[in-house]
Amino acid sequence: MNRRYINLTVIVLITALLFYGIYYSYVTEPLVTVTSISVTLNGGASSYVKVDGKSLAGVPPITIKSSSFFEYVINFTNTANSTVYVTAVYTNTKGFSIPTTYLSQSLPYAIPPRGTRTLDVTIETPSSSYSGPMSIIINMSYTGK
Repeated sequence: MNRRYINLTVIVLITALLFYGIYYSYVTEPLVTVTSISVTLNGGASSYVKVDGKSLAGVPPITIKSSSFFEYVINFTNTANSTVYVTAVYTNTKGFSIPTTYLSQSLPYAIPPRGTRTLDVTIETPSSSYSGPMSIIINMSYTGK
């Protein structure tokens, strides 16, 4: 056989395998679609706090790769005359996680009387495909009466 023909065949085969590998790794990777995000406040202080949140990835539905991260910014407004504390931030949506090391502030996080504060939350997505709502749960306490 012609040596050029064999070299060309090998090059074409290697190129095809590389493109297949790239396609398989990036295009067929499982996707996560978050259709909505809800924030639930728990604890006695929850009646004194108003929250407003938004995803930095855009308005839901948000579609991203599995095993990746997206940020959610939560704005707290304390209507009480005493300090309110965020004591825990987590999710009960299967496959998602919010480790405390992913929060922009350490806990407990104080929100001053009649004040506002912002907390950036980094959320890790599941390792498999998912489509549906996601919830963020925040435990709160306060020093007032």
